[in-house]
Amino acid sequence: MDNSIEREVEKIIVEIVSNLGEVKVYEFTAIIDALEFLGHEDLKELFLTTNSLTLFDPPPEFDECS
Repeated sequence: MDNSIEREVEKIIVEIVSNLGEVKVYEFTAIIDALEFLGHEDLKELFLTTNSLTLFDPPPEFDECS
């Protein structure tokens, strides 16, 4: 193992699994983006609706609240 190379986060993967066995995977390149996604109030609603995003959709973009 080479400790001379600084480690950086390359990708964050968030896997959400429902009680029905549904799985959705979201990928982020920045930690702050993953944290904002996980902290969003509508996350549960987005995941649990019939017209929610599919496994192959990119992560949702939320409007910033001021």
